[in-house]
Amino acid sequence: MRTESWFPTTFNYGLLHTINLKQLELFAYDLRSKDEGRVTSNNNGTWQSNDLDLNLHILQPLINEATKHFETLHKELGYREDLRPVIDNMWININPKGGTTNPHVHQDNILSGVFYVKANKDSGKIVFPHPSSNFSYHFHWKTIGEYNEKNSTFCSHMPQAGKIILFPSYALHYVEPNLSDEDRISFAFNTKLIER
Repeated sequence: MRTESWFPTTFNYGLLHTINLKQLELFAYDLRSKDEGRVTSNNNGTWQSNDLDLNLHILQPLINEATKHFETLHKELGYREDLRPVIDNMWININPKGGTTNPHVHQDNILSGVFYVKANKDSGKIVFPHPSSNFSYHFHWKTIGEYNEKNSTFCSHMPQAGKIILFPSYALHYVEPNLSDEDRISFAFNTKLIER
């Protein structure tokens, strides 16, 4: 007999130590002071910028580092080698105390990601529910001895300044309320595939 695992959702995450967090924080606040932003899945006072100009000098270190990690995830997921992931759009989220983001996917994209510029352990986890809508009926606290990658109904990540999380754009996700007195600031982005 053999055991196989099918239909996993693959994530790539870690810390980016070379990014100037303070510079991006000041950039985010400056932009918010000039632009009322947009409302999509954000609520409870969360400000979201419009798409950023990807040619801005201040964004290049983050774009370059994120692209390296997108390349890793691209390979792990088995995309064609003659295609490469390119960041197509980027925006800023500033979540004040109580700020949240409703469940959503990043439609019409391939891979997506979030990078935390300012965050602490109380500023709200990003949560990815299991993609199968009826999964929780079969795997719940009454029947599971120990949760793991194969039987969990969701996975979540604690925000941390300097942390990047990459995921397939189809992965449903939301952000828990910010319980901290400090803002949580993140840069989010999507990729498309182009020929090398």
